[in-house]
Amino acid sequence: MREVLPGEFYRHFKNKLYQIKGIAYHSETKEKMVVYQAMYGDFKWYVRPYDMFISEVDHEKYPDVKQLYRFEKVTPETETIKPDTAPQAVQADGTEYDESGVNPALIQFLDAGDYREN
Repeated sequence: MREVLPGEFYRHFKNKLYQIKGIAYHSETKEKMVVYQAMYGDFKWYVRPYDMFISEVDHEKYPDVKQLYRFEKVTPETETIKPDTAPQAVQADGTEYDESGVNPALIQFLDAGDYREN
């Protein structure tokens, strides 16, 4: 069986990138779940049953999909987002940035001398 681990990156068969944040268990049914975060847009967090996460693509429903699994593991070093398909995100000031690069606000924050700098 395929193993999913926190910190790993996966590409969904619809060409979106996600990072695994953890493995959780449903409090009532004890069903194993994958907790993962979108690496685009507003970076939402999602939960999906583990078995569904590691399942194969339904090729009858999606006959043109080449990817074997619903989510396939990728490495950030080799993963690229084509500019024409890169999702756009909106920064706090309302301006958009291309997620194939780094959010300029993040760079500004990391370069700040202390937490009080804007």
